[in-house]
Amino acid sequence: MSFMKFIACRSGNFAVGTALVAVPLLGAAGIAITFSQRFLQESEMQQELDAAVLAGMTPGYETEDKKRLQIAYSMVGYNPATFLPASRTDVSVGMTKTFKVDGTSVTGTTDAQMPNLFSGILSADFLKIKVSAKAEKRESNPICLLALNPSQPRSLEVYGNASVEADNCAIMANSKDGEGIKQYGRNSYVHAANIGVSGSFDGENYKPTPQTDVEPIGDPFASLPVPSPGPCMNMGAKLDRLVATLQPGTYCGGLTITPHSTITLSPGIYIMKDGPLKLGAGSVLQGTEVMIALIGEGSVLDVSANSVVKLTSPKDGTYANMQFMSDRGLAGKSKSEEWTTISSSQFEFDGVMYLPEQDIWFKGGSQIKANSPTYSLIGDQFWVQDTSDVRITNTNPRDVTLAGGPSGFKYGARLVE
Repeated sequence: MSFMKFIACRSGNFAVGTALVAVPLLGAAGIAITFSQRFLQESEMQQELDAAVLAGMTPGYETEDKKRLQIAYSMVGYNPATFLPASRTDVSVGMTKTFKVDGTSVTGTTDAQMPNLFSGILSADFLKIKVSAKAEKRESNPICLLALNPSQPRSLEVYGNASVEADNCAIMANSKDGEGIKQYGRNSYVHAANIGVSGSFDGENYKPTPQTDVEPIGDPFASLPVPSPGPCMNMGAKLDRLVATLQPGTYCGGLTITPHSTITLSPGIYIMKDGPLKLGAGSVLQGTEVMIALIGEGSVLDVSANSVVKLTSPKDGTYANMQFMSDRGLAGKSKSEEWTTISSSQFEFDGVMYLPEQDIWFKGGSQIKANSPTYSLIGDQFWVQDTSDVRITNTNPRDVTLAGGPSGFKYGARLVE
């Protein structure tokens, strides 16, 4: 056959064309299959690693770093005692898994070499795969109620028909006791954005269920200086009147307000020295940009039935946003000298009630409204009883400038990468 006739012949063109096209198609299919296998392998490795770091981070704050490592390694089939593969399967395909703990997070890395079934096309016998994951504790909403006592049971106790609501902020109790928080009574409840306790809790009417085994929160105002008392104020006969305006200063022996009086506090710092701020039944205490310091033994708040308290805190200065502050140096003294009691009254303020060594007792159907851009209530322990209702919000309607906001408590675990 002549060359021209060979060219003109069509009897074998399909087979030749198919053969020519098949080579790149086969290569493309091989690449697709290889990368599909790689994707699946990588996804499985990532899921396993994510689960391992979460498992290692989830246990409570007292868990040692070595224990967290053991948990993480056991989740990927390693011997938790030696951190070596429980079988040789991983080693045969060149897979290594490594975890690290730094006290606040668990990180993990998996390196693998996946056999390449199409090494002739991709010119590599193995494909390298590397995945990583990191888990750390979740953080709650900002804390607005903090019970500092580290050991006493019932550091927050809500009973009878009482209620505590902190819808956009968190409640935290540092007590490591099995009843660090206790709620009882058919109609009593504790609601918050988050609830945490270093020990555990008792009761059912919580929303959400408290997080247990939570790391305690240190006193956020431990470095704030306690105001120094000055010369004693000369009250004269001012409090004999039922309506009066008082000025800032040191009130030696405290201040007792006659029942059914209306007292206005001018802006500034009021120091109750060695005595209580006591409101007689049916009295009214009001003031703007006021801070009340309770200094010395027996200096507490004592608010009697049917009284009304409505105060705002300073907007700037050393005591910006501080509404009440007690003498933390009295911590460990007799409890009988450290009770702040609000009974059957309306009590509203917009700063911090910071009474770190005092027990705070809301009773007799008191209505408490506390709003602050930082913490609202800090005490040694809290009791809320009868039909008392404590409402706390975390907002800043006055645009008070603060050096730092409240922190949340750490709980559970979350992936961060």
